[in-house]
Amino acid sequence: MPEISVIVPSYNHAPYVLDAVASVLNQTHPVAEIIVVEDASSDDSLTRLRGLDDPRIKIIALDRNAGGSESLNIGIRAARCPLIAICNSDDLWEPAKLERQLPWLISDPNIGAVFTNVSWIGKYSEELGDKGGGHGDVFRVENRSRHAWMRRLLEGGNCFCHPSVLIRKSLYDSAGLYDNRLRQLPDYKMWLAIVRRAEIHVLDEKLVRFRIHDNTSAPSPAASTRDRNEFFDIFSEFMQSMSASDFFLAFGSRLPPSDPRYDLAVEKALYLWSMTGAISPIASWVANDMCMRLLDTDAGRAAWASYGFTMVDFHLLRGIESPWLRGRTEGDFTAGECSVLARIGAIARLGPQAPLVQSRRAPLQFQHKVKREILRLGRQLRGLYAMMRPGEAKPDPSG
Repeated sequence: MPEISVIVPSYNHAPYVLDAVASVLNQTHPVAEIIVVEDASSDDSLTRLRGLDDPRIKIIALDRNAGGSESLNIGIRAARCPLIAICNSDDLWEPAKLERQLPWLISDPNIGAVFTNVSWIGKYSEELGDKGGGHGDVFRVENRSRHAWMRRLLEGGNCFCHPSVLIRKSLYDSAGLYDNRLRQLPDYKMWLAIVRRAEIHVLDEKLVRFRIHDNTSAPSPAASTRDRNEFFDIFSEFMQSMSASDFFLAFGSRLPPSDPRYDLAVEKALYLWSMTGAISPIASWVANDMCMRLLDTDAGRAAWASYGFTMVDFHLLRGIESPWLRGRTEGDFTAGECSVLARIGAIARLGPQAPLVQSRRAPLQFQHKVKREILRLGRQLRGLYAMMRPGEAKPDPSG
């Protein structure tokens, strides 16, 4: 039976940290060690922690505040077990949490991490109900393949509860540790790195009591701005470094990878420009950046043209959306912009100007979303068929 190290990053949670550690000690599946990284709290967290008497507890007291991500990294480096779990110093675990998660990792070596759903509690451990102070069912998601998780994470944002994770330490070894430059989204970046390497499973059981209180990262202008900037950095890095095989399996492609005209940069840009909703300004900016570099070379311009697009089309696309400006009014598009948006598969952006105009916007959006998904799946199936035919070239995983 593989042993489990639990990392507890602790910072200014004196009223809660002992209960958090107790919920780990009281697991029905015992843990091998609990590494508490005390991040130079200004309250009496360290004094309280030093009063604990259990040989499994190891306290690493930092001389100066290092930040949440670096505290986690310090704990992971010190961990000696093949499996790692994380418990925030203000949250609580249900007694059977690890017992319910562990069988998934034992039975399937392809699964790299197991998450759970949560219940929401307040400052005094009072139940907040299903709405969780507005957070709702953010961590309740259907399971899917790792490539489908890539798409879900990119298009929908983070849906994994960090203090619920039970993960193989080998994944941290291969993916790298948390990026301490990020304050809002270091775990989101980590999950995108993990799904490149392993399958993920989420238990639809509320096995973590997630605390909402004054010390939680609450919405604020600064937090919202950091969140958007960090999302752009993570999104851009992930999309631009994604291999041809991962991209094809996660998103499909306009042309099958076996087609001699197939170009990964063009496929990525067209997909990004086709995205709608709150993420579309960032997706469009990443597409702009990718195409600027693509169209700087003769080969890139030839690839762009082989998909039936011109430099004028690129100029039109760059005039449609920006992360720094309010979105264009629905229907406020020129005929040229309508044409290029339709050809990249972003017809839902056109609103009332789109073909098959209906009086209600919501059914129109849904209709085009379904149509776009059917077309994507068709292209993917045709590409897979072509890949399986004898003598056909297979996609280059390196991109």
